[in-house]
Amino acid sequence: MQSISILTQIIEADTIIDPRETSYMDAIMAYLGICVNDLDHLEAYDIDLSATTLLAMTPYKQCKVKQWFHTMAAADGYIAPRETEVIERIFTPGKWYH
Repeated sequence: MQSISILTQIIEADTIIDPRETSYMDAIMAYLGICVNDLDHLEAYDIDLSATTLLAMTPYKQCKVKQWFHTMAAADGYIAPRETEVIERIFTPGKWYH
């Protein structure tokens, strides 16, 4: 569920939720076997805790998840700087954005 929480943060980073982002989220949720009802229990995970968890994954899984994040950021046809900041903060330990 941490990946879904981060994908949500990426979607919301540019303050515009595009239908293509919603469709991509639906596809990822289906791939992971997560139902819409499961989102009622979705917590806003701390991004630094999520980074620690993701960086503990195998390199293959890290690459896969990072690909999901970049695809989400690009889903609306434009990668906003705030979306990039969310992704970079996860995959660059100790990097803070204000």
